[in-house]
Amino acid sequence: MKSLFVSISQHLQLSKEEVNVFLELLTHGRLSMTELSEFTELSDKQIKASLETLKRRKLVYFHKNSDDLMYFTAPSEKQIYEKFHSNALLLDSLYTFAPRIKTDNRIGILRYEGWEGIQKVYNEVLEEAIKTNDDIYAFESNIEKSKIDQNFLDNYFYRRNANKVKAYVITPGTAADTQYKTQHEGAYTQVKTIKDLNIDANVNIVGNLVMTFSINEPKGTLQRDISSANTWKAVFEKLWNL
Repeated sequence: MKSLFVSISQHLQLSKEEVNVFLELLTHGRLSMTELSEFTELSDKQIKASLETLKRRKLVYFHKNSDDLMYFTAPSEKQIYEKFHSNALLLDSLYTFAPRIKTDNRIGILRYEGWEGIQKVYNEVLEEAIKTNDDIYAFESNIEKSKIDQNFLDNYFYRRNANKVKAYVITPGTAADTQYKTQHEGAYTQVKTIKDLNIDANVNIVGNLVMTFSINEPKGTLQRDISSANTWKAVFEKLWNL
């Protein structure tokens, strides 16, 4: 462990505090300030200074959830490779130290069709939220035209609420969307309507998953890519906080 600290410090010209924060993020993928303090045993001042350096070096990403709480995520496997590929031994050591770099950041795309396919992917999104303890961000359009089985939806909402998974939903400000907001808002569902927001596809983002699908022609994709997920989250959070 000590040699890994030294190797990273020399390779990236980082302080021991910065390396400490970086390695904890690699290990866990996502951490809050409180968790970083607990895992690194550094002062808040040291952590904040380290995070700012890592941010400038694109070795950490800053996020705010819809409760305005800050959290931090590690870079993707591709970004790790770009930073360390010139030192193969060090890169291998990182993969050994934090195997989630490869398992959690692998890029893959699943295409699906039909309402049954959409239901299956909704379940996968929920499982990802439960696993990562992450909020679900959703852009929803044409909700009133959905032909998703009502029994499925009732069960989905029950499981999501039972697991205390929060969902934040942005919709166009149509009458149907306003009705959806009235019917579904609660402890684990918040809905924001944005007038004249012209969107055709529905998008769900959670963890490192991005799920998209169309209501008019029921088909879509499920992409596992941390960079895409972080980009969508940043766009969502910006709109949510307008």
